[in-house]
Amino acid sequence: MDKSLIETCIQCGKCSASCSFSKYMEYSPRKLINIFLSENKIPENINTFWLCTSCYTCTIKCPRGIPLIDFIYLIRENYYDKLKNKYAEFYKVFHRNIKKNKRLKEKSAFLEYFINSPLFLIQKIDLLFKLLIKKRL
Repeated sequence: MDKSLIETCIQCGKCSASCSFSKYMEYSPRKLINIFLSENKIPENINTFWLCTSCYTCTIKCPRGIPLIDFIYLIRENYYDKLKNKYAEFYKVFHRNIKKNKRLKEKSAFLEYFINSPLFLIQKIDLLFKLLIKKRL
């Protein structure tokens, strides 16, 4: 992604206002861009870029047409190998599954996530049984 595109941001806040998850993020999309432009780096161990649902609303609402989703994806790809948190692990599995299958295959992604996260499997064993009973796995 071309940094000059991000530099065209006018900090209007439409991306943050339109984001349904911004209230759960440590930094709203607008604030994330602001930090990136002023410090030329992204804070590590924040949940902002892991909570993005890729709905593209921020990109659609942006008056400058900044592809904020591409920016978020770039951050994720640069950070998920460095970070060890629940968002990073889930995103790695999710991203790998989509790259491999050209779409999300829920069963294989879910199973891979359980295999890579045995602690999560133990904590969510009741969910696993419910999915098996409903033939979702």
